[in-house]
Amino acid sequence: MQLNQKVLISGLVLLSPELAMAYVGPGAGIGLVGALGGLALIVLISIGVILILPIRMLLRKKKAREEKEAKDDHSNLEDS
Repeated sequence: MQLNQKVLISGLVLLSPELAMAYVGPGAGIGLVGALGGLALIVLISIGVILILPIRMLLRKKKAREEKEAKDDHSNLEDS
């Protein structure tokens, strides 16, 4: 028997619903939904962090620049 025939027969046996006569309770479905929900949440948070980080860096640079300009303006007022 060739390898392709063995793989085909094994696949058909594994996919046959007559051999899988077992009850899977609702707990397994709830666990699957919870796991997939957690995975989706992790992906969304990761994307959010990747998108927000450059914006935060730009805002910090802008704030530092404004503080430096305010300090320079304040020192110029004291000198005059």
